[in-house]
Amino acid sequence: MRGPVAREYDYLAVGHLTLDDIGRERLRLGGAVAYGSVLAAGLGLSAGVVSVVGEDFPRDRLDWLRRHGVELSGVAVRRGPSTRFRIVPGPGRVVSSLSSRARPLQVADVAPFRGKITHLGPVAGEVSREVALQCASSCEVLVVDLQGFLRKFDRAGRVSLSPEGLNSLEGIQGVVHANESEARGTTGLTDPLLAARALSRRFGLAAVTLGERGAVVSGPDGTVVARPPAVDAEDDVGAGDVFCAALGAALINDGRVDEAARFAVAAAAASTKFAGPRPIPLDLIRRLERDVRITYLSR
Repeated sequence: MRGPVAREYDYLAVGHLTLDDIGRERLRLGGAVAYGSVLAAGLGLSAGVVSVVGEDFPRDRLDWLRRHGVELSGVAVRRGPSTRFRIVPGPGRVVSSLSSRARPLQVADVAPFRGKITHLGPVAGEVSREVALQCASSCEVLVVDLQGFLRKFDRAGRVSLSPEGLNSLEGIQGVVHANESEARGTTGLTDPLLAARALSRRFGLAAVTLGERGAVVSGPDGTVVARPPAVDAEDDVGAGDVFCAALGAALINDGRVDEAARFAVAAAAASTKFAGPRPIPLDLIRRLERDVRITYLSR
């Protein structure tokens, strides 16, 4: 007998939805899967999320995602807490500590779903090698945000980076993303160009985001540096997550790395004009895209 048919999406995000405590702000919906899925749905893609949240997760946050076109049949509500972070307010906000963590994802959670683009967006080690392999075997483009594989937490929840976390991705090919500090911590290379090339040799295609300076995208055919236009930024939290989702969407649509980098950098820049996960108007991305500067470098 044939097994059940997997539910298929254009874009599938896998990882924990989070609650982010940012200074005096009300708890904000967060996590790479929130930012990425809302972007994808806003671009007209069918978008789904596979995640685990606790009983404390506000239902209005889930309702908000549904209203913005994100399908949540893959979100399991389980006993215990949701994943929650404290984030230091200010420019270039960073995670200061992990307050609580939902249970890790299991193969049984992801097996019923398939994405043409699957975005692995763990934030706190919730995606195992087995889950990553399952996702890699059932998509056309695998996009992996390395942050949740690299992070480790001490007893107080303080965050550090451990390159050993990437061992769970050994042998998996796809599109990987790291920010500048993560790329440096992973490769030991301070030059983001060299770090992107090193990650590319290991995983296939690698992107290192540089904040307002854009991104480096490196693959077998060479390296592209994409510089965005200046924008009046309100909040840069989640810009890297938006970059990942936009890069995957552009690659599956066109396949050209330079044009994908151009679109992803423009989308990330546009996202900084909004606070929290938000649909980003395509016309805004296209306007910014025209002013993205692309530099081609050989291997």
